[in-house]
Amino acid sequence: MESLTCSCERTALRLRRARNGVGHAFRQCLACGRAVGSALRMDLALAEAGGPLPAFDDDLSDFWYQMIISTRLQRANNSRVERRLEYEAYLCSPEWADRRRLVMERERGNCQGCQSRRAADVHHLTYAHCTDEFLFELVALCRQCHERLHYPAEKDEP
Repeated sequence: MESLTCSCERTALRLRRARNGVGHAFRQCLACGRAVGSALRMDLALAEAGGPLPAFDDDLSDFWYQMIISTRLQRANNSRVERRLEYEAYLCSPEWADRRRLVMERERGNCQGCQSRRAADVHHLTYAHCTDEFLFELVALCRQCHERLHYPAEKDEP
């Protein structure tokens, strides 16, 4: 979909009923379903239409808004996928290898989570400076501690 905006160029006269049951004539965009402009005088609208007005199509505007939501969600998902691919490429870079080595040296290869196992991973405490991290934003962890950070166990409810 190219755009999330509508120029509302194609319209049709429609009858829109208010909650109190009173009908008002509006031009409804045939693409997005919005009412275009303000209510028209009923006698003029009926004369222009040459007969009774069809009902305002609320499903049309619902469909348009669902398309907008769907498009925004798709864009957000594409952005997340893109960021993930960039991050994975970074983890294969010489820059990451150098930072990882410095952190492992600083921690002398010990897990900073349990202090009882050898570190296997370097964990980001924040992604605020990802690809240009401060070394204090990285910590060496064993696999078990790293898994606990990323996938904490469900706590039993008392």
